[in-house]
Amino acid sequence: MGKIKDILALDQHGQKLYQCMADDKACKALSSDARAFALLQRDLAPKAELKLPGWALKKCLFTRRALEQCSSEALAHYKATRYSGVHCIDLSGGLGVDAVTFARSFEEVTSIDPDEDLHVLFMHNVKQLGLRNIHRIQGDALSVLQGLQSRADLIFLDPDRRDKQGGKRLVGFQHYQPNPLELYRLFGHLGRRWLMKFSPLDDIKAIMDAFTGLKSISVLSKDAEVKELLLELIPEYSGTTEIAAVFIGQGSNDTYSYHLGGSSLFQGNPSSAEPLQWLYEPASALIKSAYLKNTKHRMQALNASGTLWTSVQRADLPGRWVKISVVKKDFSLRKMSRFLEEQGIQSGLVKTRDFPIGSEQARTLLGIAEGEDYAIYLTKTGNTALMIMGEISRDSGKEH
Repeated sequence: MGKIKDILALDQHGQKLYQCMADDKACKALSSDARAFALLQRDLAPKAELKLPGWALKKCLFTRRALEQCSSEALAHYKATRYSGVHCIDLSGGLGVDAVTFARSFEEVTSIDPDEDLHVLFMHNVKQLGLRNIHRIQGDALSVLQGLQSRADLIFLDPDRRDKQGGKRLVGFQHYQPNPLELYRLFGHLGRRWLMKFSPLDDIKAIMDAFTGLKSISVLSKDAEVKELLLELIPEYSGTTEIAAVFIGQGSNDTYSYHLGGSSLFQGNPSSAEPLQWLYEPASALIKSAYLKNTKHRMQALNASGTLWTSVQRADLPGRWVKISVVKKDFSLRKMSRFLEEQGIQSGLVKTRDFPIGSEQARTLLGIAEGEDYAIYLTKTGNTALMIMGEISRDSGKEH
C-alpha cells in the first residue's frame, strides 16, 4: 500500500474512500492503494467501534498498528478528567487519542510525532472531529523540547514500546523510545507536571528507584485487564508516592490506593499462611499495585507471590472469592482426579499459582471440563503443595 498522504490527497478521493468502505462497487473507482486502504478500514471497523467509539462515529481513519497501540477513549478520558490547564504537550502523538482528549481540558495542545503517515492521519482525523486547538508537529520530541521557550502545564509521554524492525515488544522502560528517564532528567524543568504511560509489565519498584518527583503511579484496569501504568511526576515534588489500582468503569471509577515515602518500602513477597474459610484471588490491578502487601486488612497470603489470599470473612474488594470446602495437601493429581470423579465434580474453574504446571495442563490431568460455579486452585504455601476447592461466590461482601 502506498503513502497515506497520497491516498488522502484529494477530498474527492477521500469521499470515494468512504464509499468504498460501505460498497464494493465504489471500490472500482479507486486506485489499488486507495482500495487496499479502504478495505483495511472496513476490517478495522469492529475494533475501532469498541476502542474508539467517538472516532468511529466521526469516520476517522486508522492503521492497524496505530489502532492497536493507541489508548482507548475510556482511558484517555480518565487522564483528561484529572488534568487541565493552558498548554499541554504530547511528545509521542501517534494516532492522537490522548492529545484529542486533552484538547477538551486544555486551551492548547501541541502533538509531536516524526511519522509522516501518522501525521497525515492525525490531521485528517482532527478535522473529522472538529477540533481547532491542537497544533501538530511532524518531528522528534528531543528537538521540540530543546526549542521550547516557555514552561508547559503538562507534558505527556507515551513512548514507543516496540522495536522499529519487527514490532517486537520491548521490556523495561529504559529501552523505550524516546528514553523516558533520559528525557525527564534533561527536560523535566520544562513541564510543571509530567504524565508518562508505561507498560503493565514494568516493575513498580524499579520505576520508584529511577525517577525523582514521582507523585503517583496508577495501575489502570479496564474489562478485568491491566491496560497501562500511568506515572505522574512533578519536578519539584519530594513527598510520598501514591500507588493506586484504578478500575475504569462505565460512568465511574473505583480506586484503591496507599502512599509510600520516608521509611516506607514497596513490600516484596509475603509469608504464606494456612487456608481459612475464604480464598481470594485479587483483581490483576490489585496484584500489580501490591495493594494487599502494603495495606492493613484481615487477610493472609496463601502463597509467596501474593496472588492468592485467605480470610475468615469476605472483603469488599474486586476479584474472585471462593468459599472453601475442601483442602488437600501434598496431593497427587491422579488421586485428585479420582476424588473429583467420586464427588461428581465434572467441570469447574482450574487455576495454578506458584505451581510447577500451568492451568490448562492441570485441567487435563484432573480430567474436568471448563465451568464457572466451582473453582479448583493449585498452589504452594512454603514447601507444601495445596489443592483448594470451593464454590465461586456471586454476591458482594463488606470487610468488617
